[in-house]
Amino acid sequence: MDFASLALLFAAAVTIHNLEEAIWLPGWSKDAGHYHVPVLARQFRFAVLALTVAAWALVGWSALGSSFADYLVSGYALAMLVNVVFPHLAATFAMRRYAPGTATAVLFGGSMLALLALAGLSMTVWIVYTIWVGVLSGEPAANRYGPPPDVPAPVPAAAPPAA
Repeated sequence: MDFASLALLFAAAVTIHNLEEAIWLPGWSKDAGHYHVPVLARQFRFAVLALTVAAWALVGWSALGSSFADYLVSGYALAMLVNVVFPHLAATFAMRRYAPGTATAVLFGGSMLALLALAGLSMTVWIVYTIWVGVLSGEPAANRYGPPPDVPAPVPAAAPPAA
């Protein structure tokens, strides 16, 4: 599955997750104590609507071919992974009751991030390799993978003339 398809699935997952939270979180937050500040339904629903629209806008921009938007979609996916653990799983375990959004966060947020990460694995490998080679190459010939791009390759010594 390509990145564009995964990004569309990610935006759909964000929509389903935010819908679950929009329905149940405002009521739940009134009894959450110090685990969550009570929120007004209207304000919270506006916030999750804005986040949902932002997800779809980023995916649309990405589909138009913007590599910068691809990074923003990946960053949003990373934020959703953090969102799985903090606050959803943490609140569910600490309060010993279901926190709204936990199921969709775990099912969709974690799995979508994993798929997006696998789709972008070649980019990740390239970035790690580039940083690794850049850090390790102090001298043009000190690196078995060759010199860094801005340093010309060493010129081999001329062979002695044939007798």
